[in-house]
Amino acid sequence: MRTLRTTTALVAAALLTALTAGCGKDHESRSASEPAPARSAASSSTPAAPEGIAAFGTPASAAGEWTVELRAPEKTELPADARSVPTGWTALRTTMKFTNRADRIATLPRTVLTVRYGTEGRTAVVFTGAGLPGIPERGTTKVKPGSTFAAEIGLAVPAQAAGERATATAEVTKEGMAEAEDLFFEGTLPGQAAPTAPASSSSQGPAAGATVPLGAWSTSGLRLSPISLTQGEAGGRRAELELSVANKSADPKKGMGVSLRILTGDALKEAASITPSLGYKDAPIAPNRTATATVRFTIPDSAVPGPVTVEATATGGTRTTFDGTLR
Repeated sequence: MRTLRTTTALVAAALLTALTAGCGKDHESRSASEPAPARSAASSSTPAAPEGIAAFGTPASAAGEWTVELRAPEKTELPADARSVPTGWTALRTTMKFTNRADRIATLPRTVLTVRYGTEGRTAVVFTGAGLPGIPERGTTKVKPGSTFAAEIGLAVPAQAAGERATATAEVTKEGMAEAEDLFFEGTLPGQAAPTAPASSSSQGPAAGATVPLGAWSTSGLRLSPISLTQGEAGGRRAELELSVANKSADPKKGMGVSLRILTGDALKEAASITPSLGYKDAPIAPNRTATATVRFTIPDSAVPGPVTVEATATGGTRTTFDGTLR
């Protein structure tokens, strides 16, 4: 009886070995003939951020005493009491966590958050509302050593920004300090990115020649969109363009650093002089990233239709001339 049990066990072991070997060969044959599993859209479409920019969800050190973390934005319902959110925009929520690494109670640093989306760095709307109180503005929030304070923040972006890259700037000013420390975070907005459009003049290389067409990049890293016009009053037309500034440095860039003169007609009659900003003069642009601001001004009715020239002067004195047409 004992011999029979031993023989049965040996046969079962042999069968198990054969089956295991067969399964391994089947796996090998399939892996050789089938493509490797595709990576997720987020991992395959989001390139690594430049040095100095942390991924969403990765803590960054600020002022030597704080660790700051910004979670990836998620879709949410727009609170009924939210303000300043354009109609049709997508509401998102994110959490910014501040951890006190000091050995004493500390006041939460004053923090200004800016989020820019897409390769041209247009600005998302930061809003507050029910359940999304935002970051406390005044230095009254105390945090114990080793403890964390979480700020729930509302963001809004156009529907077409789904799946786009988002770069966040947190300007953190520690209690008792006059200068802010800039922290940068990056990732992908929720949703499926729209199919890539055919290349346009704005996505081509820098224009060569004495002047740059509106819509093209200059060699210095500036782009002015064509000017759009709407009806105005008192002999003028409301005008709008976008100014994009590329920061080609590995360090943050303080402000756009560009002033514009709008000149109309062949006689180059000055219609407007503007110093665009990203909300305020020294708002930083992340390393190796671009920021875009909308510029509004007025054009005389008599200049439409006709040629328009825009002279862009950088802080260092470099001038770039853009040409276009008012229609």
